Amino acid sequence: MRSAKARHSISITLALSVAGAIGASAQAAVKSPAVPAHAYRGEFSDEWQCDYGFREAGEQCVAVHAPAHAHLSANGDSWACDRGYLRSAHACTRIAVPANAHLLDVAVNPGWECNPGYRSQAGKCQALQVPAHAFPVHAAYGSDWQCQWGYRREQGSCVVVRVPANAYLMDSGQGWACERGYHLKGGAFCAALIVPLNAHIDDSGHAWRCNPGFREQGAMCGPIDAPAHAFPVYGANERGWECERGYRASGDSCVLIRLPLHAYLDESGHQWACDRGFGAAADSCVALELPANAHLDNSGHDWVCDGGFALQHHACIAKGLHDDGERSRARLAAVADERLRAGP
Repeated sequence: MRSAKARHSISITLALSVAGAIGASAQAAVKSPAVPAHAYRGEFSDEWQCDYGFREAGEQCVAVHAPAHAHLSANGDSWACDRGYLRSAHACTRIAVPANAHLLDVAVNPGWECNPGYRSQAGKCQALQVPAHAFPVHAAYGSDWQCQWGYRREQGSCVVVRVPANAYLMDSGQGWACERGYHLKGGAFCAALIVPLNAHIDDSGHAWRCNPGFREQGAMCGPIDAPAHAFPVYGANERGWECERGYRASGDSCVLIRLPLHAYLDESGHQWACDRGFGAAADSCVALELPANAHLDNSGHDWVCDGGFALQHHACIAKGLHDDGERSRARLAAVADERLRAGP
């Protein structure tokens, strides 16, 4: 026989087990809401969803009743009318399609439209009056027919596009353009392009331009007379030439650019710029004088105050002093006094 102590230990263990089971059940009941009829719990969620053909209504799932000529949606929680029917309240009514028309395969505002060659008029589809050398088109607005390729529209009919010699029909088929080496003349025919000596047909194919080293002089191409230290260019300027790097144009010649001390040729090669830390003054570069608590800016030709300092009367004053007018004026007076004592 077990001792009283052993029986007491077993009783405590059973009590704890029962209490734990009750607590777990209660916790599960709190976390997992009851699943109503015609529903199921998600595989990775405690939430429930209605079966296919049912929809959620409060805490239950009710059947979705599709009327005649209708079908359930992909999710099964609603219905839609079959093709050829239109929803009207809780029913589906047949769409009346007139002769020479067809149903529209659209989900929103389904209906019908006339077949090609017909036009909607008073709920019917009336045949279009298409002229010779034309074909019907379906257009939301504008004309209901277009001319065939090689014809153009003129006063409600299609007339043939007459292509002159040395021309071709364009992609639209309703106009023509001159061949390369010809240009439009008089708006009715294509004349041969006369290309002068030392010239060539340009990219358009209907005009000419002078070769490099020559420039247009009336209907001819004359040589470009480039001065010393220059080279011919096309279209860059009226002169037809440009100075070499290190020279600049002055009238009809190129003059040498003389660099002052602390300067260099800029990217153009036709003017100079000062080194970093210097500023241009007439024909020279002078060193920038930076006040205390200042540094060169990104250009290298001016300065700005350091962080925490503000510009005031060509000096950089601590922002705290700048905000205090009396101390700012006292500091400026002290700076001026120091400069006077230092002399020129």
